[in-house]
Amino acid sequence: MSNRSEAVGLSAIARTAEGRRRVPSAMTSRLEHIPPELVVHVLNSTACCPGTQPLIEAALREGYLSPGV
Repeated sequence: MSNRSEAVGLSAIARTAEGRRRVPSAMTSRLEHIPPELVVHVLNSTACCPGTQPLIEAALREGYLSPGV
């Protein structure tokens, strides 16, 4: 994470029920037990991963279907 304001934005996402549902939805089917701190950790890890941008670009270029679609 490059600055504190971005980290605060991640915390804001994790505080909402929608954010806690959407972030881990591709990883688990039961979401109600996942604490906001874990959602922030997942978001932060994804944002800092050097492979994230190339994967997003490939998905946009090639098309991507979510599991179960």
